[in-house]
Amino acid sequence: MYENKGIKFNVVDYRDPETGKLHRFVTTLPMTINPGTIAMLYFKRWTIEKTFNNTKSNFKETKAWSSNTRSLENQMRLTAMSYNLMRVFEEISKTQQPELIHPSDKKYSEALEIRQ
Repeated sequence: MYENKGIKFNVVDYRDPETGKLHRFVTTLPMTINPGTIAMLYFKRWTIEKTFNNTKSNFKETKAWSSNTRSLENQMRLTAMSYNLMRVFEEISKTQQPELIHPSDKKYSEALEIRQ
């Protein structure tokens, strides 16, 4: 446990059993939580952050439409629906025209199959 300016946090080490790679996480979660659970939470958070980043990049969403809470909620709902529809169309196109699948997508899919 570390403390900085009155804020306490833990550094948790987790070794991925598949790859053997060591990951280190800074967290304020209690030490009673399993390091594997903490690693999974960070992974899920990273996935969400990546989705927001893709949304900003692909849809050029750089500012809010309004400062009104309801407007912001609607903007996020529409953005999420647009993103999800785009993903559905992308997945459909992969099945209909496999020759157009980007090499990085192929590599990712192969890695997932190996992990399964």
